[in-house]
Amino acid sequence: AGRRWSDVPQDLGVLVCHYLGPMAVSMLLSTCCKTRDLGLLDEVWRFFCTSAWGRSANFCVYRSAKQLYFDCNGWFPQTCGRRRQPAFEVQQMTLHNSPCLTMDLRMTDEEVITCSEAPRDVPGGRPACVHIVDPGTGGVRQRFEVSDATINCCDVGPGLICLGSDDSRVRLYRRSADA
Repeated sequence: AGRRWSDVPQDLGVLVCHYLGPMAVSMLLSTCCKTRDLGLLDEVWRFFCTSAWGRSANFCVYRSAKQLYFDCNGWFPQTCGRRRQPAFEVQQMTLHNSPCLTMDLRMTDEEVITCSEAPRDVPGGRPACVHIVDPGTGGVRQRFEVSDATINCCDVGPGLICLGSDDSRVRLYRRSADA
């Protein structure tokens, strides 16, 4: 006779669940106690949520990652069929002094990239700059000056930051491997 599912170590069972995907894991819940226990592990559903939403998954609002996953969007929680308001952890930081404004920002799963204007009519004013912020810690990973003109748009791609400014220039910054 072959090996039984109950003989499979839990870590291997979790990896099998990751490979099968959320719908197949849901179907396995009713097959036996061992697969039910594996299929209900928060670790399995956290993997599915993180795969779907990255660091944006709103785990703190739900009792389990499985509930979050089946809510489909992660922002409008329902408990026992009743809708609740989404919960947000609010953090703020000052990147530059007045009268300089943050003109644009872009978010990725790993960072928040902000662009400032170059303050006008300020003697000895600073050039426009880019801040790269760690969303987990709120700390500035990198800051660099980019132009004496005001930066008014920003976009990001893999290893790239593209900026448009009031001096009709488009600037492309390529991230070096050691940054």
